[in-house]
Amino acid sequence: MFSNIWNEVSFDDQHRILLFHNRVIVPRHIRRSLLDKLHLSHSGITKTRSLARALYYWPSLNREINNIISSCEQCTRLPPSQHFTPPQKSISQHPFQDVSVDLFEEKGHYYLVLVDRYSGWPCISKLNKLDTNTITNILSNWLIDWGIPCSIKTDNGPQFRSSFDEFCQEMKIEHQTSSPNNPQSNGHAEAGVKAMKYLVAKSSNWQSLLTALCEWRNTPQSSGYSPAQRLLGGRQRTLILAHPSSYFCLPSDHYERFEKQKSTLNAKSAMYFNRLAKPLSKLDPGDLVHVQHPLTKKTTETGPVSTRCSRGQSYEVNINGSKRIRK
Repeated sequence: MFSNIWNEVSFDDQHRILLFHNRVIVPRHIRRSLLDKLHLSHSGITKTRSLARALYYWPSLNREINNIISSCEQCTRLPPSQHFTPPQKSISQHPFQDVSVDLFEEKGHYYLVLVDRYSGWPCISKLNKLDTNTITNILSNWLIDWGIPCSIKTDNGPQFRSSFDEFCQEMKIEHQTSSPNNPQSNGHAEAGVKAMKYLVAKSSNWQSLLTALCEWRNTPQSSGYSPAQRLLGGRQRTLILAHPSSYFCLPSDHYERFEKQKSTLNAKSAMYFNRLAKPLSKLDPGDLVHVQHPLTKKTTETGPVSTRCSRGQSYEVNINGSKRIRK
């Protein structure tokens, strides 16, 4: 009855492993150590369960994952926000065709984050200087590893303006920008920054951050696939023990499966977002507008629209004839 389900196999001559539906049945005495490794990426209960169930089996697995995450000091101190921002729909057809780039500050240091819009693969680097030249040098190294994208999307911050435009032109990359203080317009980058910010906050040093980043890249996301699977075609070998079959390449139809799942996710996100969203009338150069302060939400300045920016409803506004801001 169980001949096709239970199999005794071995990694080598000294270790014999019992499998249940190609998942390793974990002995009681090593479960705690394994749970600690599963939680290295601090990915939360749902994603950690997804990772564990893909590799292991024991009767109380879900409950023990709940317990270890609930008792984690870092996760308790830095819980994720309850507010949900729908992900921006991506039209990328292959890895590193389009990427999002952003900056964030955590523990007194600034970090640069790049996220591939197709696979969700993140790259992160600590910044010694907060200037365009430092950022483009780091990006150049990443692009040597992964290839030059067709487009880069940023929030049009001061580091992503004229000199950054020149870098993009030289690399034949389209530079897309979103409005400052409007994270919904670049939801993909914001989601990547949020994930990496939590990872930095929960890591004690740079080496522990890199270890956690490796595990995060191999943890299944909402699509059911991990960034490593989407980018590399299979799971990477990490500190988490896995059966050799876990490193096999994905089935030939996984691209079709992923596109179907992504379309379903985008449709659900659009339905959620459109409950509260409504289209706004387009403005023309010369139209007088009131500018709302991003923090207080109070109207602080008034001025005419000078330019309507490409892609989306974003505008440059002249204030007092000398200052130009973007909204």
